[in-house]
Amino acid sequence: MHTPWGYANCTTQLAEGIYACGAAGHGGIGINADRAAGLTAAALAEGENYGGFLWYEEDCAWAILTAEAATQDAFTATEIEHGATLNARWNADYLAATA
Repeated sequence: MHTPWGYANCTTQLAEGIYACGAAGHGGIGINADRAAGLTAAALAEGENYGGFLWYEEDCAWAILTAEAATQDAFTATEIEHGATLNARWNADYLAATA
């Protein structure tokens, strides 16, 4: 699978249409068009459209998906809790747009 960070050397399907991918230097979570259709406008604005997927990098942007009702099935309760902490610290624009 091709990602914005290069060819994925590891890919894990988190849920239908949602994949965690790692490339040589970075990675993130890709969500296909069908699943992306359920995201809020704020989440869509934060993703990077590449190769037919909307991508959220692995350091901070992935946390946006933990706050979206359309993608919460891809995450554990602990990941959702951690995502809320990351969103509060790093994704203020997203939170303001969804308030």
